[in-house]
Amino acid sequence: MIVVEVKFPILDTSYDFKLDEDTPVSLITDDMIAVISQKEHKKLKDSDFEFMLFNSSTQTVLTSGCSLYENGVKSGDSLILI
Repeated sequence: MIVVEVKFPILDTSYDFKLDEDTPVSLITDDMIAVISQKEHKKLKDSDFEFMLFNSSTQTVLTSGCSLYENGVKSGDSLILI
């Protein structure tokens, strides 16, 4: 498990997430959107829009089919959900 900060510019907020580094990024992104939607009482999931994670530490977009570990994400990294 790793802890990362996730910035969400659409709502101008940030969250700390404890994540399993072996889970594919696509599943993590979907879970993040569900948690943020519930917390902020906003519908954020749109079938025509795909959210992505950007690692601000390495300046790279995470590959959705790979795990956080495979994308080089480490505890303490700062991600941006776009």
